[in-house]
Amino acid sequence: MLQYIYDLKWVNTSNELVVINHGGSEGIESDFIQKIKRKFTLSSTLLIQLPFKTRNKESTSGPEFKEELETYEEIFKIIRSLPNFKNITKIKFIGKSVGGLIQYHFIQNNYLWIEPLSVDLTLLGYLFDHTTINHDFNFPIHIIQGSIDPWCNLENVSNLVKKYSFIKLSVVEGGNHSFKNTKKEPVFQDLAISLI
Repeated sequence: MLQYIYDLKWVNTSNELVVINHGGSEGIESDFIQKIKRKFTLSSTLLIQLPFKTRNKESTSGPEFKEELETYEEIFKIIRSLPNFKNITKIKFIGKSVGGLIQYHFIQNNYLWIEPLSVDLTLLGYLFDHTTINHDFNFPIHIIQGSIDPWCNLENVSNLVKKYSFIKLSVVEGGNHSFKNTKKEPVFQDLAISLI
């Protein structure tokens, strides 16, 4: 049985829910994810721990993200049942690497209840070959990419942005997949966060 671990901070005066997801190497307690959360002090925030991190692994349940999407479905059943959810008019998804791809699939799978809301997705470190953009349900996507990210060629991302008008690209010069420099120091993470 899966454990559903999440961190919800509800702000009664906010109509925005910010959903933040980690990548493969760090969980919701990482400094990077916590810095992102602190940027949205006036919004309600939801951090979701993916099941593979609960098991201290660095890879997902597979290319279809079965366990990860089940976790999202179950947590959102709880969140949507809360009385304050009726005040939410905007959901901002922010996902690091594979966490962002899982969010993308969750949005696509749940467009019937998500579509009436204002929704957008920020991908922090895109994994180019791991998802196909579905243009049937368009919503703003902002890709923030390190210029020396070994997991994604900037030319491929640039071509994707040219193909779809709803996708925006911001490049962090000198940053790798986790917005660190060549010495693996997180010197570009604050810049990446400022671009969200």
